[in-house]
Order: sequence, then structure tokens, then C-alpha cells
Amino acid sequence: MADPNHPFNMFKTGTKQTLWDIPNKNKSYVCEKLLEFHSSWYSSHLMYLAVLGKEDLNTLEDMVISLFIHIERKDVEMPVWVDPIYKEEQLATKTIVVPVKDVRELCINFLINNQQPNYKSMYVNGLKLRGPQEWFHEETKLINSLEFQYKDNEPPLNYVTMLTPQMIRYNLKDVLIAEHLIEEWKPDLITELLSYFRPDNMRVTVISKTFQGQTNAEDKYYGTLFAVSKIPMETINFWLEDDICEGIIMPSKNKYLASNFTLVPIEIHKEPEIPKIFYNSSILRCWLKIDTEFRLPKAYVAVDFFSPIVAVDPFNCNIMDIFVKLFNEDFSKHIHNASRAKLHLQLKSSIHGFNFVLHGFNQKINKLLKRIIERLSTFTIDSQRFEIIKEEKIRKLKSIETENPYRSATRYSSIILSETSWSPRELLKSIGGIDVDSVRGFMNNFWSHLYIESFMYGNLNRRMAVILIHLLEKPFLSREGFRPLLSRELIRSREVEIDDGENKLYERITELHSCSGVQVNLQCGVQNIKNNVVVSLFNQIIEESCYNILRTQEQLGYVVTSITRKSNGVLYFCIIVQSDYNPIFVHTRIEHYLSSVESLLNNLIDEEFLKHKESLATKLLEKPKGMIEQAVVYRSDIIDQCYIFKAAEFEVKILTSITKEDIIEFYQQKINLTGPKRRMLSVYIRSTLNPKPDECSTLSSSDINLFITSKIQKIDDINEFKKSHRLYPAPGKLIARWP
Repeated sequence: MADPNHPFNMFKTGTKQTLWDIPNKNKSYVCEKLLEFHSSWYSSHLMYLAVLGKEDLNTLEDMVISLFIHIERKDVEMPVWVDPIYKEEQLATKTIVVPVKDVRELCINFLINNQQPNYKSMYVNGLKLRGPQEWFHEETKLINSLEFQYKDNEPPLNYVTMLTPQMIRYNLKDVLIAEHLIEEWKPDLITELLSYFRPDNMRVTVISKTFQGQTNAEDKYYGTLFAVSKIPMETINFWLEDDICEGIIMPSKNKYLASNFTLVPIEIHKEPEIPKIFYNSSILRCWLKIDTEFRLPKAYVAVDFFSPIVAVDPFNCNIMDIFVKLFNEDFSKHIHNASRAKLHLQLKSSIHGFNFVLHGFNQKINKLLKRIIERLSTFTIDSQRFEIIKEEKIRKLKSIETENPYRSATRYSSIILSETSWSPRELLKSIGGIDVDSVRGFMNNFWSHLYIESFMYGNLNRRMAVILIHLLEKPFLSREGFRPLLSRELIRSREVEIDDGENKLYERITELHSCSGVQVNLQCGVQNIKNNVVVSLFNQIIEESCYNILRTQEQLGYVVTSITRKSNGVLYFCIIVQSDYNPIFVHTRIEHYLSSVESLLNNLIDEEFLKHKESLATKLLEKPKGMIEQAVVYRSDIIDQCYIFKAAEFEVKILTSITKEDIIEFYQQKINLTGPKRRMLSVYIRSTLNPKPDECSTLSSSDINLFITSKIQKIDDINEFKKSHRLYPAPGKLIARWP
């Protein structure tokens, strides 16, 4: 879509046609071109390197010098393209695109000059209709400075990887600060930038399936249908008029901007090491953990609203999701200033209700929480926005069928094995009857019949926690007609228990993908410390060989992985493959591989077994690098209702006592095809498009016998399968209360 002569006018990916067929036809071979590129541009002064290691800086420097000192500095300079990406004929245009998924998007791009040299003074949020405002610049400068000063730690490898491209963009002395600090006030630069935001200097792209039949071009590589047209001059002139939209106003002083960064006093040896129940009532349970490690003036507050009326049918699940989307849209105008002040809100629906997370500087977190709760209780639904959000929800449900087959296999594995889970088709069938009145009626019932579980972590003391608890609890306790949930109503989803020796298969057809997806789920029992360790160690031992055999040697597909997963307190070992081959063939090769694992385990020498244990222990004991990462780890134990918090330490202690015989017994009992306690669910997402021919004919008689003896039973009706099986016990018990 760009200037055809500009290097930007190309894809970042290639195909067999572009990387093999066309070059070979033109006798311009890719390998030769790569060698030519290397010969011309592989120069020391054009290379940037960031290194991560446990060694000291001098040692790392010596290592780098020894490895890179011999690289030649060539007489070349980094190329710079001064010509604009778009010329006049590509501007003031409208492009309509027909997507594969049923999505709708509007994208408006303006052509501006290269602003890279101005990184010390740019701030896009300052581009307002009434011109540069120095106070806004100073506020933004302060916010960015505070964010940098109190920046949370992040994974070192990610940080180092991010630094490398920044060494190209910025002066070396500015690499660490360029993305954060603003120094210079340049109103003339802002005025210049504003001058580019004109309708005659923009490109409009609209994506929608409604454009089917209105296009006149097709992308030669991806087959995407599109059409490009010039925007009429009368439209351009209308947009150029000086009328200002009433909804666009200048920002006000930010009331969420923190000014107090005092850390709460703590006595490290007296503070609990894990989250504990700080408050427990008929409506609210609060877990509290005062941060003693990262010591930042920040907090993390997670709130989960639960009601049993949500999961009982797909109609209610749809209503909850629509309500959350409506509220998010409405509250976005309130959250803008908070987000600028680095106080963030994430709110999303769940199978049991909805939850939100607040994190950022702790001083004003109570102000934002109060605003959220007040708005939740007074929020009224706009009928026009409701229809738009509902229609968007319908399109999203329909588009789920276009997701990658291996993701669909994972989705349906969860739907089949979870007590309360609704398929996209069930949700789609039930959404038609939802209207504004049904949402209002349902939410009135929800607010009168709920339970709240919260987790508070960070620079908070007990007094602050009490204030937040009061903000959460009081509006609902004082609500007319409110009734606390009974203890039995607090039980959440349970997992379907597959019988010993049972091998189940569920299959779905996809007509949108040329590849198929297979997920083999082996149910490994109730989650506890020892089971966790055994299943994790088993996967640690076989993970590499699983990939090497199924992916590298047999080349079943690009997506090949073995994983462990936990769902509603139950453990699974899974193998996932996305392949061009028939799912039956893929599954047979998975079973063939699993049958070979016994030999792998028996031949595993003690030294190798010990290395696997040490490697797993290292993974388990790896500490979160930052405050948010730690908060997410704590919260996951609350969401899963296991409440162990220090599970990794317990698991490492158990790990020392696990023997190779324990792993072999686990394999023989629960993984091997003939294991007496094997419980398997396989999910096939089978493609009807271009399967590789006759692959099943290559199966050996032993493979066929292996598959036949598994006695696989097909699931024709998910509901009938669930009704005919027991449920595992509900997970978890509370083990920690505030002293």
C-alpha cells in the first residue's frame, strides 16, 4: 500500500513462492543473496550487543572482546531512507479490507516526518486541539520521572533483549532513560506535529466482512480482498473545517497523581511471609501481604466478585460478559487520568462473575477504588451501546471457529472436563434473547447475591487495608434485599473424573484451516505436593525427547509440545500437536512415542536423573523478579483455591526424596497405554482441507494394534459424557489466617 519503490512496501514474512519459486526462476538465489548481504553489511560498527550473565562486568567484557574482536569494520554506513513512505497518490485514501475473521476495525494513519531525533521532548498525549500546554508537559515529565525512579523490576533477559534495538535508536548515554524521561519543552515541535494531522495527509483503512463483494483487488500472497479509493474532496474539505467536537476537551490537572512515596514501616521478621486472611465476613474475605522485598511505593489490589447465578447457564454468562464490556467502555473516560498517573485498572468477566485488578502508586489507590465501586452501583446501560456490544459479542463467538486448531483442541479439552463451562456454540445459541432489561434484571440479582474475595499486596499497612475493605463491603451490605451466600453456594467449578482405564475421544471439524489439532490429556489425579512434583519431573525428563522425536524426526508439525496443567485442583499431562496429517495418524504417533518412554526411563542413568531433579528444583525456586510478578504468583494460588503460597519450597523438599522408581511407577500406572489407572481424553480438531494423502496407510501393524487396543470411546454428546461421570472433590482448604 506504500510507495511501490519504497523498501517499506513489502511483507516481513516470506513464502515458498517468494523465497524459492520466484528467485529460482529469475536465477537470483536466496542463499547467494544472504551471503552477499553478509559480505556487505556484517560490520562491527553496525552491530549492537547487550549481554546478560552472572559474571562481573569486567569478565563479561573480556568474553565479548574475545568473541567479537575479529569482526571486520567495513567501509559502509547504516542506510537511511529520506523519501516518505507514502506519496501524494497514496494519501487521502480509503482502503476497505475483507478479513478472514468476523472483525471490524478502523485504522487512521497520518504521515509525519521522522521524529527519532526528538525523543527527549516528544509526548504524543500532549497533541491536543488547542495547541501546546506547558503545564501538561511538566505533568507528563513528572509522571515519567516517577515511573522511572520507582520502576518495578522485570525479567533480566527480557530487559537486555529490549535494550539492543534501543542502542540503535538512541545515543548510548540515553539508552536506559530515553523511553522514560522527557527533558526538553519544545512547543514549536508540538505545533509542527499537529500540522501533520490533516485529512489530506492521512490513510483510512476499514476492515469488515460487510465489504464482501465491494472489492476490486486481491493480495497475490495472502489472498486478502481489498479496494483502495480516493476520499472525495468535498469530504476532505468538510473535515478541514474548524468545528471542534464538544466531546473533546482539554485535560484537567491529574487528581490521581501521587505525591507521597513514603514506605510503610515494617518489621521484616514479624511480618507474615505469605498472604494471610486479614478480614473475613459473610460477604468479603480479604487476603493481605505487606511487601517486605521490593519496597516500592506501590500496591496491587485484586477483587473477585462471585455469584453462583452466573455459571448456571450460558444466557447468564453472556449477560455478565456484555455488562463488563459496557462498564469498561463507560469507565474508560474516568480511568484515563489514573492510567496517566501510573495507576492501572484491568477489569474482565469470568465464569463466576467478574474481577478487577488495580496496581500502581498506592497513595491514590483508595480514590480509584471508591470511584469504581460508586460507578458500578450507579451505572446505567445505554441501549444504543448495548446493541453494538451485543453484536460485537456475537461476531466474536462466531470468530472463535477461526482460531488455530491446536488452540481449539485446548479450549474443548477444558470445556469437556470442567463442570461449569459453556462451548462457543452454546453461548451463541443463548445470546439472541438478551436485551437491556434482561441485563438490568440479572445485574440487580447479582449485586444482591454475591461474595467478594480480595487480595491486597504491596506498600499497604493494616489501616490502609481496612479503608479499602470498607470501600468494598459497605455498599453491598447496605443494599436493600442483599442476602449473603450460603457456604454451599461458595463451591466453584469441579473437574469431571475420567474412569480408570477409560480412553475418550472428542472430534470437531474445521473447514477453515488446512491443518488439524490434537491434544492428548492424561488425567493424573488430585493436585497435591507430591503429585505436583511427580508429574512435573516426568515432563521435565521427557520434554526434550518428545519434541525431538515428534517434531524434528517425524516432522508431525510446527506446534509440538508436552505440558503439565492444573484445572480445578486436578493435574494433567498433555501432548499437543498441530499438523497437516490426519489426527488419527498423529495420535497414533503420540501413543507410539509414549510407549517408547518406558525404555527412556529404564535407561536413564542416576547422574542424568539427578540433573533433571536439579533443573526442576531451579525452575521451582526461581523467584519473581518484580512486585507485579510476585503479586500474580500469590493471586494465582487464591484463584486456584489451593492457598499454599509456598508450594515451590515444599515441592523442592519432596523432590529430593523422589526416585526414578517413583517416576517409572507413575508412567506404568497413568501414562502407559495399558496402565490400570490411565485416564485419557483426546481432542481432535480435524481439517477437511488438503490432508496429507494416505498417511494412515504407512502405519505399521504394531501401530494399528497399539491404537486398537486403546479401546477409544468417542464422545458424541458432551453433556451426556459429563452426566455419566463423577466429579473430583472441590479444590483447596484455607490454611492461613492473620495472626
